[in-house]
Amino acid sequence: MIPLEQLKNYQGRALGIAIYGNGGLKKTLAARMLPSPILELDFEGGSGCLAPWTRRIRAWDGKWVEYSQEERVALFDMVSAENKIEALIRPGPLVDIVSFQTMTSSQEGKVSPAYDELHSLIANLPREYNSVVLDPLVEFSQVTQSQSKVKSGVGVHEPMHVKLWQGAQERAAILLRQLREYRDKGVFVYMTSSEFVDKDYGTDPRESWQKEDPYAIKGTLNVPGQLVTKLNHMIDLQFHVRLMGGKVVWVTQEEPARSGSFNWEAKDRTGRIPERYVQPNVRQVLKWVYGSIAAQAIYEKKEVASAGE
Repeated sequence: MIPLEQLKNYQGRALGIAIYGNGGLKKTLAARMLPSPILELDFEGGSGCLAPWTRRIRAWDGKWVEYSQEERVALFDMVSAENKIEALIRPGPLVDIVSFQTMTSSQEGKVSPAYDELHSLIANLPREYNSVVLDPLVEFSQVTQSQSKVKSGVGVHEPMHVKLWQGAQERAAILLRQLREYRDKGVFVYMTSSEFVDKDYGTDPRESWQKEDPYAIKGTLNVPGQLVTKLNHMIDLQFHVRLMGGKVVWVTQEEPARSGSFNWEAKDRTGRIPERYVQPNVRQVLKWVYGSIAAQAIYEKKEVASAGE
């Protein structure tokens, strides 16, 4: 956990960052630029791109497998020339990865052991970590849905029943609130998501046979139900990821969709991101928010760890 003195330029806390967009836009890859050590909670199996920066990896119910520096360098050599140019950071032991199966239950079908492990990890986050990654949010919420199903005696492979949504979303919200509190202890939280066009109705359309037009439409994070609202309380920066001129950019301000029928959401609570379109570089973002000198101090431990391997 980063000393709060190094974070005083922004309310003495670490940032909550959410990046959302279509697949293949390197949202997970950008996590390697967070202050390390980084704990990557992988709910979709997409963390392979972080291999040149992985210290160790395990399944949620397995043991750690360590990577050597020689293995990391060899994996980096396998990366395409274009991605090497964009990587910016040389191989090093920056990331620990825990991979989750999102639809699990015990033999008795009474609990979801994956949820129990996730809850334990977040509730008892080791102090060594400076950053935590949820990747992606929609599959993170699937773990809490599985828990709600098995607690109610429903198989994890059965469709999600309306009456179980409240419990599932509240479990997800509890975990998110715990992560929000870690920001005040010096832990950066980075979340990835696909994009979703959210249609807001005055009433729940499932409760009426009458077809009703939405009164608001927006492009936003792909998470179920009311979790978007709960996420708003822990996100300082929300960037929409898209291609511009064949290059990946992070859009830092709200902008209209090509159809013009709705806007893609973006948010900068810090008021310190100077451009509408920025390169996918977390290190640069921290320089803008905390200042160059503070950002250098935040990353100091990371540089020492990489050089000392």
